[in-house]
Amino acid sequence: MIRTKALTTTLVIALICLAAAAVQAQDTLAQNVNGSISGFVLRDLNENGVCTDEDEPGVVGIPVQLVNRDDNSIINLTSGGEGFYELVNASGGTWTVTVNPGSGWRVTSQQTRQVLVSDDEPDVEDVDFCLVETAATVTPAPSATPLTAPTPVQPIVPTPLPVLPESGAPVSPSILWAAALGLLLLISGAGLLVRARRSNGSG
Repeated sequence: MIRTKALTTTLVIALICLAAAAVQAQDTLAQNVNGSISGFVLRDLNENGVCTDEDEPGVVGIPVQLVNRDDNSIINLTSGGEGFYELVNASGGTWTVTVNPGSGWRVTSQQTRQVLVSDDEPDVEDVDFCLVETAATVTPAPSATPLTAPTPVQPIVPTPLPVLPESGAPVSPSILWAAALGLLLLISGAGLLVRARRSNGSG
């Protein structure tokens, strides 16, 4: 019974060591692979997501990022003439290739693709991407506030002064009655004043 357990344990340990050795060997082989990844960034004229037509031109200056998941390598490239890009001396392993066109462009194909660089296929080609140029967003200018016409200033009209009758002009009857009444009151007051003085003198 004890020998059986010991034999089982030995077999398990041996399998684990073989698996670790296989993984290490695979990593070593992947690091020794000297491959390449290349493709085109093309303008998708018919917007079908497949850039295989000869009349679809390349787009220059588009960023392309390549990341190796096995050794965490990160490579940033830019599409050149005819939209071509290429990574040389690519280490073995699984690479994630992503196109990042930025504003003004829309990706009609897959934006991210995964490729394998190995001993069997060290040079991976035709990793292409399709783009469509989008219209630039124009921010509308703020509407101008209409100018309001100033309120017209009303002219100040002076109040006309009463006009006295000119010399030689006919006198109104009301003025004559007022003058007569004033004269009558003046005479009456003078008479009352004389009587009052006489009363005081006789007393």
